[in-house]
Amino acid sequence: MFDYGYASKQYRAPATGGWEESQQLLGAVNYARSHGSGEVVVWGFSMGAGTALQAALQTKDIDAMILDSTFVPSPDTLFENVRQIIDLPRFPSLPLIEALLPLWTGVDFNKIPAGKVMSTDYDIPIYMIHGTMDAKASYQSAETIASRQSNPLSREWIVNGGYHEMLYREHPKEYIQRVALFLSQVNQSLENDGATA
Repeated sequence: MFDYGYASKQYRAPATGGWEESQQLLGAVNYARSHGSGEVVVWGFSMGAGTALQAALQTKDIDAMILDSTFVPSPDTLFENVRQIIDLPRFPSLPLIEALLPLWTGVDFNKIPAGKVMSTDYDIPIYMIHGTMDAKASYQSAETIASRQSNPLSREWIVNGGYHEMLYREHPKEYIQRVALFLSQVNQSLENDGATA
């Protein structure tokens, strides 16, 4: 387990919507592989889940992903988050958010591949877990990503009434059972692939 720079207590870096964080995750994946990990499964929460999807666009070294309460930083998602604090009109608020974001993060919004993340059919198993009451990231985004997946082990669990990053707390036994089943199926698939290689 590791924290991204924006979550560090010693080194506070601005969150960059996954742009720099995806490179940090790739570093962790490379570290695990170089220290003998035959398989790497990424388990991400919120922006960590969105970051995992960005990283998976750049590498073949991730074997599967579990993504809980996936936050994909698109202009629309950020606008909806701001609107929960203060009710603003879409125009000119959305263009202003896009223009001001680089001042806070140092990253141009156009660098974040939100559209590609939402539309890609990843060739690895992905388990999307999301709650219908998630106020930070809509469950419809998770459904959209899940609907694009063709890997036979990919699946989704949309938790009725579930809140952002609270799904384990709300359903601990079912959460563990579902994730354990997914991981065992991924493990069996990887073992079968290794035996035939």
